[in-house]
Amino acid sequence: MSDGVPSDGRPLYTASGPCEQVLLDLRRPRLLDDREQLLKVKAGHADIFVVGNDNRRRHLFRVEADDIVLDLHTPCANSGLQIIAIGGPGAELISLPRTQLVSVDALARWISHLARLVIPPAIAGTMLELVTGEAFEMQAGHARRGPMRSIAWTRVAAGSAKLLGLDPALNPGDQPLPLVGGLWIQAGESGCRVLADAAMPEASVLWPAVDKIHLAIVSILAMGLAQAAALERQRLSQRIELTQSQTLDSLERLAEMVVGKSVLGEGSCTRRIR
Repeated sequence: MSDGVPSDGRPLYTASGPCEQVLLDLRRPRLLDDREQLLKVKAGHADIFVVGNDNRRRHLFRVEADDIVLDLHTPCANSGLQIIAIGGPGAELISLPRTQLVSVDALARWISHLARLVIPPAIAGTMLELVTGEAFEMQAGHARRGPMRSIAWTRVAAGSAKLLGLDPALNPGDQPLPLVGGLWIQAGESGCRVLADAAMPEASVLWPAVDKIHLAIVSILAMGLAQAAALERQRLSQRIELTQSQTLDSLERLAEMVVGKSVLGEGSCTRRIR
């Protein structure tokens, strides 16, 4: 991730190995662009922003102490978006290889932050939950969401399904996906059978699955921002048209008043001459 600054030139160490202290504040925003590293908040907080094609910063969410921050720039590559982190007062963060991730809870919180960007708040009450350790038969079009306080590593055993209704479809043999309360899968036309597991998979399976979640979230975020920009342009165009119409109406009324006064003035002059 760009703009990391070690504290004194020497690596710091966690229980798992070396890490790098990161200075992060309003003057030093950090582009989340390193797939091999993660940020961990040791103290304070950091805010995550998206920067669109209009160069405006839009706040996404806040991460607190013991939360992690992962790369989101890679899935933004074709969207024109940039996602940055800015530390709050007294924020302390470290950068370490993402292979050193050992906290399932930290990963669950990160994915939950992302899920809240694109999922309506009431979604939890409209879908059945995936229970880890169980298999589920799902009819065509039916959906199930992840658990509210943990991760269900969910894979398709038969049939097909879609993550958040997005292509491509999930098929037997694909890596399991980390689903939390705000994320769901929807059964394909022929239905599907899914398995949910609580155990974190090996790194070779885990990180491609997390990357897939990132890509889905960013694609929905990009679509939402594009729709908002189009709506804003439409409203601006309507305001311009209204202003032009009001201006023309005012000019026409003014012209009528001027012409009326001119006619009255001519009539008065004629009477005096007579």
